Amino acid sequence: MLAVEKQSVQVLKNTFADIAEVKFERSAKNDMTGSYGLFVTMKNTKGQSVYFSYGFWKESNKLGELGVEDRAIQIKGITKNKIRMIYTSGEEEEI
Repeated sequence: MLAVEKQSVQVLKNTFADIAEVKFERSAKNDMTGSYGLFVTMKNTKGQSVYFSYGFWKESNKLGELGVEDRAIQIKGITKNKIRMIYTSGEEEEI
């Protein structure tokens, strides 16, 4: 699951601007579709946070259904700076 979480964050960085941190709350694989359901708390560079979920297809490296909960935080764009990652395993890193 760690590899999927890492891979999906790269796609999130190319979807939202100003991400400072992504914390994975839980993750699960849907064996029927082959997709993953990921639940995260994302903080922006202003310290604001939002909890949302998204689908991810590892093979095509694409997001599926994306829950937009707060457009003031989930701003479309690209995050170029390094962000802090906290995975469901508890492991942390900057990417």
